[in-house]
Amino acid sequence: MKTTVISLVLILLVYSLAYPQKLEWLSYTSGNYVSGIYVSALKEEGNFIWAGTTNGLVKIDKSSGVSAFYSTINSGLPSNVITSIAIDSSGNKIRIDLSQRKGKE
Repeated sequence: MKTTVISLVLILLVYSLAYPQKLEWLSYTSGNYVSGIYVSALKEEGNFIWAGTTNGLVKIDKSSGVSAFYSTINSGLPSNVITSIAIDSSGNKIRIDLSQRKGKE
């Protein structure tokens, strides 16, 4: 039994050295309006990332990095504080849960 465990550990070690994972971090920025704002919700929808923040909603195109910002000023959001995001089964509608308090406006 001890020999089997040692053999298995050696096989896993050799495999992990032969096929290492290459981790890559992508950083998305959304312009000046993100400074000092906290992200409270993230949701991936196809080629887009939706970020709910304490100052509105950000939609980021993963391919181009282009972002769109939605707030109470430029959209129908009743509050800028986004606490969660959900995509419905058709994939093209978004339900956004808002905090009861008003965000920075």
